[in-house]
Amino acid sequence: MKKLIFVLLILPIFAFSQEENKIVYDENAGEDIILGVFTQQGLTKEPFSEWYTLEYDNYSVDEKILKDLDLDKFQNSVINIIMGTWCGDSQREIPRFYKILEYLKFDKHNIKSIAVNRIKEVPGMQISRLGIKKVPTFIFYLDNIEIGRIIESPEISLEKDIVKIYSNK
Repeated sequence: MKKLIFVLLILPIFAFSQEENKIVYDENAGEDIILGVFTQQGLTKEPFSEWYTLEYDNYSVDEKILKDLDLDKFQNSVINIIMGTWCGDSQREIPRFYKILEYLKFDKHNIKSIAVNRIKEVPGMQISRLGIKKVPTFIFYLDNIEIGRIIESPEISLEKDIVKIYSNK
């Protein structure tokens, strides 16, 4: 039943083909934003590369903390990333998160990423099903069941929060 809920609620959001890294001008943000499905590579291009590259390059992964991570569980999971390229918290946490994923050699095919506008929507996508109130939001799934979230900023650190999520399940 839980797998059916995952299929009915989450997969339709990503099920249709959509242009990746689509840049649009957002009147509410007063700037160009990515809207819809995005990739890490999309964040490395102007105008996003300025903040992305700076934060990515300056972040040091806490390798010691990640030694406590259950890598089997982690590597067999799916992660949804919901962010806003206009959001300062997203600009800080998303590059750091990607750096951690690269350090852990996480399969990029298991990452589903959506960039939202300032009202946390993407035209044509049913984002409301995810219950996003703040960005960034990282949603972790194991065996098609949500096992945890990091919302806006980590409680302790990204590494410690990730380890905590995977140690609880």
